[in-house]
Amino acid sequence: TPEKELGDFGEGVGLYFITLRCLCVILLIAGLINIPTIRYFASDEYGSDEDIAYLLRGSAICATETWDPCPTCTLEQWDFVPRTNKRYAEATGDNG
Repeated sequence: TPEKELGDFGEGVGLYFITLRCLCVILLIAGLINIPTIRYFASDEYGSDEDIAYLLRGSAICATETWDPCPTCTLEQWDFVPRTNKRYAEATGDNG
């Protein structure tokens, strides 16, 4: 159905399909712009040799980061930089 005939169903129907087409074009262009970044993140230059889930390949996941326990750390020591307070966790060992 041509766009001119969609106006017979009301302005909203025609406007919906025009907006839908514009959104598809914008998302296609955005996807094409991101292809080099996705290819870089999927390459051996960025990642490691570790097995990464298929859906995470091409993302900016860092599989080489390790988390080491710090039994003497307190929350106050991690509070000075707002973005690091999410990296603080408490746990107990097997012996309590």
